[in-house]
Amino acid sequence: MKKLFLAFAASSLLLAACNKDQATTNKLEGEWEITSYKWIGSSTTRTLIDGEMEFDDCKSTKEECSGKYELTYKYEDFFGVDITETDKQDIRYTVSQGGDKMFITFIDEDGYEFTTETEIELEKKELTIEYDDGDGDGFEMELEKK
Repeated sequence: MKKLFLAFAASSLLLAACNKDQATTNKLEGEWEITSYKWIGSSTTRTLIDGEMEFDDCKSTKEECSGKYELTYKYEDFFGVDITETDKQDIRYTVSQGGDKMFITFIDEDGYEFTTETEIELEKKELTIEYDDGDGDGFEMELEKK
């Protein structure tokens, strides 16, 4: 009887963890406006002009989900010149079982892929994504659902 109870308890915990990542994935679906973007560790001053992320409908957390990312920003006084740049990328992502981490792969126009492990906080229509590469570089994004 004790073994049966332990097996039931373990399966209940696993089911609860799976439900958390699926719930987070479901809440992400849709278009998000990037309201704040901080470059961490960069010596160049950049200012956010506009940005958005789109998370496509994703019914299974066992596969990578897809979406889009677009960020327009201005380099201030970059070798004496202000430069505005737009970064458009496709993304693939998965959410951890606990719903507090997201693995995001950014794919640029040339097919170059950059994968990050990010910490996320998701509350109703507000999302924070933080990335730290371990060497002092990274980013912090705050988003609001449209």
